[in-house]
Amino acid sequence: ERLEGKVDTDFATARRLSALDPWDEWAVRHGMTLLALDGQHAEALAAYERLAATLRRDLGTAPAPATAALHEAIR
Repeated sequence: ERLEGKVDTDFATARRLSALDPWDEWAVRHGMTLLALDGQHAEALAAYERLAATLRRDLGTAPAPATAALHEAIR
């Protein structure tokens, strides 16, 4: 069963933060966590892949260890 209400609101906030600052790993991790808690594992993993591509393209770096660890935990 999908988590309703607060999770949807929190996810929308995390998404807005990510849109404002595409390099904000905290916002992406928060969104990934909410998606995973809601059973949307593929979407959470896709969020990581988008972040990784953005960081690689724009900053020439990889996601932080905490973000990579969350990605592995969700996988």
